[in-house]
Amino acid sequence: MPRILYNILIVLSLLYTPFYITFIFLIAGMFLFKDFYEGIVYAFVYDSVFGRGEVTFLGIYTIYTFLFFILFLIVKKMKMTVLRD
Repeated sequence: MPRILYNILIVLSLLYTPFYITFIFLIAGMFLFKDFYEGIVYAFVYDSVFGRGEVTFLGIYTIYTFLFFILFLIVKKMKMTVLRD
């Protein structure tokens, strides 16, 4: 699937599906595409639009952005390790 169509799928998912479906699409995008940086932007948009200000995790209001960023770093490290060997 071309990257632009996948991005359209994620935008539609942001608008019409529950957060866990969108998060699954974002995680899949990390594995399907090289340097899926737009996933961090989508997670931030989700937090900005649908996030609740009173729910924090370690004082962080943008929890999905934080989680996606950590997962992004882990997957990137895994990809570099697997592709190097």
